[in-house]
Amino acid sequence: MRDREHRRLDPQVLSLRDEANAEFIDKCDDFEREVAREVAASHYTYAELDESDRDLKKLQGWLSRIEKLDFYGGEKAEEARRSRLTGCEAVLDDYAHRVFDAHDENK
Repeated sequence: MRDREHRRLDPQVLSLRDEANAEFIDKCDDFEREVAREVAASHYTYAELDESDRDLKKLQGWLSRIEKLDFYGGEKAEEARRSRLTGCEAVLDDYAHRVFDAHDENK
């Protein structure tokens, strides 16, 4: 959306979109911290991987719903879309590799 059009939008609408994206970003931080705790504890179980995978799917679905309502691309929309969700996906991918490697070593 062009900057001129963006300025004409109701600031309250834009604020609500930014709040939704900010909350999403906070949940991404929580997700990454939780996986980091599992890594720090060397807790590499399939059950934990499954739980983390479900949590990531919830984040993906939540962002999809936010995007459907965010016609104007608020300030935090790009951060939520690109860097935060992508970061969570990378964290889970790394954790999955660690889980599989840990179980291969135990055979």
